Amino acid sequence: MTAVVHHGPPGSYKTFALVQRIIIPELIKGRTVVTNVRGVDLDAIATQYGVELPQESRLIYVEPDIAGYKHIARFFHWVPLGALIVMDEGQRVYPTRERTLTHLDQDPDNAFKDESGEVQTDSDGKPIYRPYNIENALDQHRHYNWDIYISTTNIGKIHGEIRKVVEWAYRHRNNSGLLPWYKNTWTEFRHDAEQSGKSISHYSGTPKKYKAQSKAFACYKSTATGKAKESAENISIFRDPKVRMLLGVIVCALVYISIVGYQKYQDIQARTAPAKRDSTANRQTVPMVPTQGDSTNTGVGHHLRGSQLSGSVLPRFNGVNTLGNGARLYFTGSVNRKLWFSLVLCEDGPACEIPLKSDDLELVGYDVLRSTQSFVQLEHTETGEIVIASQKPADTRPYTAPERSRGNDQQFQPPVEYVSPDGDVFKPRPVTL
Repeated sequence: MTAVVHHGPPGSYKTFALVQRIIIPELIKGRTVVTNVRGVDLDAIATQYGVELPQESRLIYVEPDIAGYKHIARFFHWVPLGALIVMDEGQRVYPTRERTLTHLDQDPDNAFKDESGEVQTDSDGKPIYRPYNIENALDQHRHYNWDIYISTTNIGKIHGEIRKVVEWAYRHRNNSGLLPWYKNTWTEFRHDAEQSGKSISHYSGTPKKYKAQSKAFACYKSTATGKAKESAENISIFRDPKVRMLLGVIVCALVYISIVGYQKYQDIQARTAPAKRDSTANRQTVPMVPTQGDSTNTGVGHHLRGSQLSGSVLPRFNGVNTLGNGARLYFTGSVNRKLWFSLVLCEDGPACEIPLKSDDLELVGYDVLRSTQSFVQLEHTETGEIVIASQKPADTRPYTAPERSRGNDQQFQPPVEYVSPDGDVFKPRPVTL
């Protein structure tokens, strides 16, 4: 059981929402519906939805005129127990120009009566009396199994006494003019009925979007003529020539950028292809020298292609770490997901060790197959041969301290003779610092 207000500008699916989501489902369930919505037709509902309405289904229609608005405003005087009450144009039913609603009050001894005129009683056999004013009717609607729905263009036009006692209000917004696929959709924002619902801070819960069913349009009349004309404010933005022109310019720009970008890519590929062919043609191979003491490595080897280091082509790998000219390749670690290697060309000297990255090895045809903390396994992309670079062994040579600066451990040699201005000759003694 509920008592709510639906509000929004014309064309925001207020009345339609009540027909599709409230009136039609309740009539299909066999309920009594009291409404002033034009053109609600039981036969049309049965035809459009392919159902047979129960015998209990009953529609009480109130004309939407001055007399009808006054009559439905006093619904608590005459509607039966358990009825659904749907009031369209609620600002004309309970207008704000009325200072009070006391003129709607009735005799407190007015009891519910059935169709035969007999007074209806509760489980204790006592008469069930109707509420004597509109405030009590809305406050106690659950006691009488009433559901009350009011629609209006602006909730500010509904009398304050009504807004104080209803449970919630729902502000409607038509989405049809936003995007083409939003046609015939609307969004409902729930808020407290004493607020306007125009601020996000008023919302209670998440706004809900609904889609209109075409068959529901045939079950009622949204206007007095039965034909509704679409509001100019809800026309899709894509009907605006300026918007279409802007979209056309954007599409043309994207196509142009794609074509030019593809052409530049083709030009770069064409310029780099000869360089790759020359690099492949100029590959050099250094004969492989087996590793001393390891006869199993004589069949394993690669050469690095097209890379110049220290003026010479990298020699061919020979087994694990060893290179053909006696140099060795070691795995030194990883930094920022890049593997680093050390190419040792000689035993000692500042130019004997050259650092290499995995990118350098990829440029000459080697891919990383496997890497651990202790070794890296490489494979040549063309020959398929395997290269393993392990960590560099620790230096076991004895530590030699660097030479100290000459001067602190030497004797200071003063002049052999020192002649004073008076002509005296002095011979100072050596002093050790």
